[in-house]
Formats: sequence, C-alpha cells, structure tokens
Amino acid sequence: IRRKIVQYIEDIGWRSTSLQNRLKLPEAGPTVVFIAPLSSLERKYYSELPRMLLERVTVRGFYPVVLYGRCRENLERCLSLQPHAVVVLAVEPFQREAVRQLLDSGIRVVALGECNDLAAPVVCPSHRTAAGSAAEILRSAGHRQIGFLGGMGMLKTLEHLDQVHVPRIRQMLAGLRASHPEFDLASDTVSDCFSDLDSLRRKLKSGRHTAWITSDEKMC
Repeated sequence: IRRKIVQYIEDIGWRSTSLQNRLKLPEAGPTVVFIAPLSSLERKYYSELPRMLLERVTVRGFYPVVLYGRCRENLERCLSLQPHAVVVLAVEPFQREAVRQLLDSGIRVVALGECNDLAAPVVCPSHRTAAGSAAEILRSAGHRQIGFLGGMGMLKTLEHLDQVHVPRIRQMLAGLRASHPEFDLASDTVSDCFSDLDSLRRKLKSGRHTAWITSDEKMC
C-alpha cells in the first residue's frame, strides 16, 4: 500500500504538505466552494441536494470545489481564497459569525440545514410535510397503527410535543398527528434512549403496530 501511495505521489508530482498551499482556486472562471462536515455524508438529504447543486454549478460554467472537514476553518479559509460563492452543508448556529464575515467581504453564501438568524439564505427540508406524507403513504397501503421511533434521548414516555427538544423530530411528530388522526403520542412513540432498545423491543413484541416511521436513516 505504501509503495502504491508513494508511486502515485511521484506520478502527480505532489510535494506540498500545506493544505493552504494546495488550495489554489482555478483562474479560468468563477469558483463555488462547497463546505461540508464529514457527518453530512451520513444523511441522504445532504448528499442528494449537493449533488444536484454541483451539477447545476458545472452546467452554468462555474468551477466547483468541495472541502470536507472542519467547517469553521474552511469558512475562514474562504476569506483568503475569495471564491465567487460558498455553499455550506449542514450549517450550525456556531457558524453564524464566519458566514457574516464572508458576506461582508462580498462573497455570496447559501446554506443547507436548520439554523435560525443566519445572514445568508438557508434551504431546509420540511420535516412536518415529509412525516405527514410518509403517514399518508402507509395509510393508503392499509396501515392504521403506525409507530414512530426517534432519537429523543432518555424520554421514556411522551405526553405532549413540548417534551421533545429536537426541533426536527418535534416537526415530524406534528406532521404525523396532522395526517394520521389515530396516531397517539403516548402509545405510538418510542425513543431509542441512546441505543437502549428495551422500550422498542416491548413495543415490537406487543404486535400493536404494522408500520413504523423513523426520525432518520440511522435510526431505521
């Protein structure tokens, strides 16, 4: 393996050990930098939509560059790179100031995720609509007892939505209740309890539910 890597390094003529030196943007045309944490690769929403954006960027004559890793450092790096635009995947609240600095320097920024009060436009999924649509599909297939499994911490029983601290999951449950009148928070919702699945096992063994909706693919 080492021999192959060394041979590849020789073939491409790579000598620099500095990431900053290697990040030379092309001079032929405007560049759009995509910034993403490694965790964004785990969610389909953060892989499919960026793929479509990359295709559109290329078709429109822009040059896309993708930076994975530490988002804060990559955002700061863009200040010196001065690209035409920056797309931030899975944006987090702590990135607000870095995004504002890019905007103040004249760099266009758009973000994907769920972050309030961001100076740049934010594209986010409608979790309420998605869960409601999923319930409608299951109902049309004949299911009336639909369960929900979500990452809600150590929440053993759920009586009202205010107990759910994750906005995305709270929106999903609201969508479920709106489109599926038979859905009951107390009897049809179970938390993974940080991978302690005893509550889920009891629900499954009861045979009450014929279909399940989960809060994400990992939970599935």
